[in-house]
Amino acid sequence: MSDIVDLEGTAKFFWQRWRAPIEAALVAEDPNINSATTMSAIETQYMALVPKMADPGLLAPLLRVFVLNGAIYIAMFLALSPLGYTPARVWPLCDKATRGFCAAFGAVGSALVTDGMFSPFMIDYLQWEGGHTQQAPMGHWVYAYVTTDEQLFDYGVDFKRCALRELAHNVGAESFAPYVCLGDIPLSEAFGLGLHRTETLAQGGARCDFRFKRGAATDVKKRLPVVAG
Repeated sequence: MSDIVDLEGTAKFFWQRWRAPIEAALVAEDPNINSATTMSAIETQYMALVPKMADPGLLAPLLRVFVLNGAIYIAMFLALSPLGYTPARVWPLCDKATRGFCAAFGAVGSALVTDGMFSPFMIDYLQWEGGHTQQAPMGHWVYAYVTTDEQLFDYGVDFKRCALRELAHNVGAESFAPYVCLGDIPLSEAFGLGLHRTETLAQGGARCDFRFKRGAATDVKKRLPVVAG
């Protein structure tokens, strides 16, 4: 089944939107790279990850977005590491590709994302979904909605289980897992999410403590590398 409601179909949809920014990042870093061959390798790795993902399901669209976006980074690492790329070299490519991916939303699309992330509906949804994951994980994700000081943050979530960390470890990309967390930085900056985070599971923390304040500066603590690679 290749319809958009199917995880594989959704992955194909995502890949089409990531293709151009990834290729632009590769060529900017190395103008002599065989971009066609490299892009084919990344796509192959990405689609090969899909059967290894636990699908959060249609009732968890944000968690689907998280795992499908994060898998892009893992696929880039898996395709580039045989070419001698270290995790530290791969990540700037992922960061540049992410910024290009976000820029493609344009002003109107970006505003819609920001409004959606801070809407009353989103708050209600996160409270419902977070509670559901604590009763039974959704696609290997477990998190809790956190009520915060409104002067500091609009809302927060604490992840207690990360499907991307588990996926990276399961496919031999454990050395890159701590870098995947950094993908939240360009996303926060692009959409004005004001992400504040002090730790993540993949970087050795006890949780991933996301706190959001619309329009605030992004403040993310980094602990790299956790695993030598």
